[in-house]
Amino acid sequence: MKRQSKVSLYLIFTIALMLFALLYSIINVGGPSFYGDDTTYLELAYTALTHTLRESPYIFSVRLLQIYPIAFFYYLFGINMVSASLWDILSYVFTIGVVFWIGKSLYNEQAGFVSALLFTFFPLVVRLSATISDDIPMMFVTSLAVLAMVLGEIKNSKLWYFSSGALALAAPIVTPEGAIIVVFLIIFFVIEILRRKIKLKQGIYAIVGFLFAGVLLMLANYALSGNPLITLTVNSHFYSAVGGKNTIPSTNTNLNFYPSTMFPYMLISLWSTSLRSGNFSNAFSFLSPAVFVPNSRVGFYFYALIIAVAYLLIKRERRAYVPLLWFAICFTYLELGPMHVSLHPFYYLLSYRLGRFLTIIAPPTALLLGFAIECAIQKGSKIKRTFGIVLGIGGVVFLIATSIPINLLWHEGLVAQRYDQMAIAQYLNKLPTTTKIYMSGFASLVEFYMQYSNLTRFYAYDSIYNCNDIPAGAYVILPYFQLWNLTYTANPSGCKGWVLVYAPQPNISNSQYKELIQQWSFPFEARLYYVEGKNTTISNITSVTTSATSISTSTSSTYTPSKFTFFNLTGVGFYNATNKLQFIQVNNVTQVIVSLNKSTAAPGEYVLLNVTFVGNFLWSNTTIPFVNATVAYLASPIINIHYYGVEFANQTGNLLVQNNGPWQRFVNQISAPHQILNNNPHHYLTVIWTITPNSTMTGKVIKICGGYFATYQNTTLEGGWGSLYNILAFQQKRVVNNSVINIPSENCTYLNVT
Repeated sequence: MKRQSKVSLYLIFTIALMLFALLYSIINVGGPSFYGDDTTYLELAYTALTHTLRESPYIFSVRLLQIYPIAFFYYLFGINMVSASLWDILSYVFTIGVVFWIGKSLYNEQAGFVSALLFTFFPLVVRLSATISDDIPMMFVTSLAVLAMVLGEIKNSKLWYFSSGALALAAPIVTPEGAIIVVFLIIFFVIEILRRKIKLKQGIYAIVGFLFAGVLLMLANYALSGNPLITLTVNSHFYSAVGGKNTIPSTNTNLNFYPSTMFPYMLISLWSTSLRSGNFSNAFSFLSPAVFVPNSRVGFYFYALIIAVAYLLIKRERRAYVPLLWFAICFTYLELGPMHVSLHPFYYLLSYRLGRFLTIIAPPTALLLGFAIECAIQKGSKIKRTFGIVLGIGGVVFLIATSIPINLLWHEGLVAQRYDQMAIAQYLNKLPTTTKIYMSGFASLVEFYMQYSNLTRFYAYDSIYNCNDIPAGAYVILPYFQLWNLTYTANPSGCKGWVLVYAPQPNISNSQYKELIQQWSFPFEARLYYVEGKNTTISNITSVTTSATSISTSTSSTYTPSKFTFFNLTGVGFYNATNKLQFIQVNNVTQVIVSLNKSTAAPGEYVLLNVTFVGNFLWSNTTIPFVNATVAYLASPIINIHYYGVEFANQTGNLLVQNNGPWQRFVNQISAPHQILNNNPHHYLTVIWTITPNSTMTGKVIKICGGYFATYQNTTLEGGWGSLYNILAFQQKRVVNNSVINIPSENCTYLNVT
């Protein structure tokens, strides 16, 4: 009876954890996040609800186990943030129970509960659990597959083996990353068969379950597309064509991505520096909330995991074998596994890397931590067990206490991100349903917040030519700046009769991290305009000089207090007062090429000027010759201190600066320079300016030249200010409006406005 009471107690505690997680997630529901594919799933779930969903080459349309559960909760509770997030919330809650069940089955109930407790507060899981992320349901289904496999082996159950195979196929139907669990199960079954823990015929039941789920999937595919293999073909085509049209634009193949995400505080570097210097004042600076809260999405869990795994291996704790293998295989696949493999010719494309993919190893991480704590409590003398209890409780409290502020900060950031579109949706809901609403067709949440009512009133402005095509009486939702590199985003400064009627701003109460939350939310801030009239005047931009402008200049500058001849022609100077390094540039620019994305434009329409400098771009520093300063130049914020090597001038040729002149106020966006390095002497430095013409520009000339430098006084970026600013301001020929000006080259390209 005593044992039965203990069993019931841990089960009650786990159920209480699940209820807490459910209540917490509903209260702090995040709703859709811009960071991920949430907006797409919201729309596809609506089409499933209205029986108009069709699977197609569109990669997201085949993720049926993410789409249909959301549609089901739409049906039960209406279209709102809670119903949209409920599939993720319940996946998070039930995974807590799955972790407990696996821990109980492999070790004991106490280990299962401790694992479930730690999992409940795992920052990466919590921050995604109340959104529409596909990673949380994928994590739930993969955990279920592992649980079924564990119970199949323990109970020698054909049904559980069958279920593990079926769930293995279900995981990638949530999102393709779930296919990693198939790799784990195959390796596990092979190992267990070789160890004679599982008979071959028992593994066959898992294969039958996999095939059974495959038949169901093919039937669903056929009903929704007419192609029973569309899930396979669409995913295969998409991931084999990464980087092409309508695919992921690039893959992150940096093998340090996941380790740096898992271990964000650089403790080894921090402590080794303290040891070398003998100064330990900063050795534990990572424990400051100002450091560990905003700089991590996983807290200290993986640091604790290293200790836990080392302890379990030393103790030869065989009961930790399954979660250890689970973690090792899944992490190895995330790190080294392919997104696509072809044999003719051989091509091995490493898997795409995103921090949220680490959710697949969150359950085994929590289990290994729980097992290590339980092992420390059970084994050894009474003194050692007491020490293990104290250490275990302290570790659990530390991990949870440091996770809570990370989780709360993420929630506040998500609230700020979504605030503007929610507020605008509430504003528009009060207007007649016949009101025309123009917005971006990409990643807009306004339709969702308006419950997809009367979709005929929504129009996408992405592909229209200019604001003349937006009729009077319409409302236009614009991002704070041009977002997602859209073909066209209307610019109200050049659109006649546009009135700003609503610019919602979130109320951020968190004073400690207010600036950070504002940075997170700023890219998504939207404004609402009302169109009172239409434009009539058209301005055209034409290129007068279409060929490349030849420039031949070679400059080498060094720092001397008496004579400071700095850079020339797209060069950048750098002075670091801490280590007294002066970077010098050695450039030989041979061409300046300017191209337009269109030859005509109406007022309010964006036009891209793509300026490419061709030549040698080599940076070294005077202390360590030919160290790869080019890399530092491209990676560091000092890229912003020079004015991208281009001069804007009026028709008289007088030099203009950022704060005056007829052109600068029409520059809406300037891209960061992108340098292409290759093996030949010619490198390419490309910069994109985004401008919008106006009728007042007619008859004027845009003059684009190399060799222009400007820096501004008010900044905290390293280089360009302080000592360097004073030197430049004193030595340069001209200083205007607190800007340091270097006279540009006279070889320029001209663009006329007619």
